[in-house]
Amino acid sequence: MFGHVDAGDPQFASQCRTHVRIPFMGRGSYIPREAYATRQLPRWTYVSVHMGSMIEIVANLPDELDVLRETAAGPDDAPYQFDPNGEHVERSASHILALRVRVEHEETRIKLPQDKSLPYQHAALDDLPATRTRSPRPLLETFLPPADCRHD
Repeated sequence: MFGHVDAGDPQFASQCRTHVRIPFMGRGSYIPREAYATRQLPRWTYVSVHMGSMIEIVANLPDELDVLRETAAGPDDAPYQFDPNGEHVERSASHILALRVRVEHEETRIKLPQDKSLPYQHAALDDLPATRTRSPRPLLETFLPPADCRHD
C-alpha cells in the first residue's frame, strides 16, 4: 500500500518509519431486539480487518514521484494523467511526504450472531433491509448455514 501526506503533518515529524494499526471496516448493521422472538438484546454486526503495519517515509524524489504516480493512477483514457515534470508536481513535491505501508500482520474481526442458535442467526439476517444498495446480507449469508440445516 502507499499514499502521501502533508510534509508538515506532526505524526511524521523526525521519523523515518512508524508502526501503526490500520482498521478497515466493512458494513455494519444494528439488529434491534424486535427482530428476535425472545428477549434477545439488540446487537451490532460488523466485519473488519485490522492490519499491523510499518509506514516508511519515502526519502528520495524519484521514489516519491513513483508513489505520487501510483496514487494518481487511473485508466489510460482518463482526462487527468500524472506528469512527473508538470509544474504543479514540481511545486508541490517539497510539501509532500510519500509513504509506503508494509503489512506485518492481519487480523479479521467478525461480530455476527454466530454465538446464537441458528434461528436467532436467521432472525438477525432477516431483519437486514434488503433494499439497501450495499446490503451486508450477501456477505453474512456466506457465514451462516441455511435455515433448514440441522445440526446433530
